[in-house]
Amino acid sequence: MADISGNLKEWSTTAASNLPSGTTSIGTGLDDNLRELQKVVRQDLAHKGADIASAATTDIGAVAGLMHDITGTTTITSLGTVAAGIWKILKFEGALTLTHNASSLILPGGANITTADGDVGIFFSEGSGNWRCLSYMRATGRNEVGITLGTSTATTSGTAVEFTNIPPGVRRITVSFVGISTNGSSSWGVQLGDSGGFETSGYSGSSSTTNHSSSFTTATGGATNVVHGGMILTLVNASTNTWAAIGVIGLSDAAQAWAVGGTKSLSAELDRIRIATGNGSDTFDAGSINIAYE
Repeated sequence: MADISGNLKEWSTTAASNLPSGTTSIGTGLDDNLRELQKVVRQDLAHKGADIASAATTDIGAVAGLMHDITGTTTITSLGTVAAGIWKILKFEGALTLTHNASSLILPGGANITTADGDVGIFFSEGSGNWRCLSYMRATGRNEVGITLGTSTATTSGTAVEFTNIPPGVRRITVSFVGISTNGSSSWGVQLGDSGGFETSGYSGSSSTTNHSSSFTTATGGATNVVHGGMILTLVNASTNTWAAIGVIGLSDAAQAWAVGGTKSLSAELDRIRIATGNGSDTFDAGSINIAYE
């Protein structure tokens, strides 16, 4: 029977605190202790441990193994308490929320993460119940700090262009306008949305020529105006889902440009944006729009 502990997290960085003690007879126990050492190293440094069900406190340190599948969809606010320096690779099996906490569950960008089946995160313990996520990769292969380019959409018809299914965890969106024109004089702008739909009020700020609360207004319309430029949307506060907008656009048919700036808070995490004409009846008749997010 081995004298040493069978769990890596119970080993000490102080040699005198580990087993076996000085009074332990080597004798026939030597082979058991050597085998136990090999087991622990393999078990906790190069082994996929048992699946762990998600819970408010998902105690990942209590389960032996380096890698684990996290099952279920319960929101996680804590990963339990284990000695500083222990690290884990977690693969999520479904959609749940990892709740950012500046001390106990530090996530990339300081924002909550909604997981998806196949997402993988690397976490390490800072001790006293505090964990930090070193890396988070989506099942699609997009890292949290990567940039994903959307699909360019022609603005040759309709009163609005929508980009939906923006994934959770996005903190910055760049909107690009290429040769956009409408058939009327209505202004047009960018609206944000979440799972409850698009927000059509409560926008603060203005452009160089107009002030609207229904969108981040980018330009005054005109049947002859041809507009180029872009807008950057940045997450300011994840707890209130507050976004800031800054952009510059200019005409290719005249020496004129507009600047735009503002803020908007949503009721939930952003997952869509829309570019729409202000009166809802003027239509786009030229150009294209695309987004890139990170």
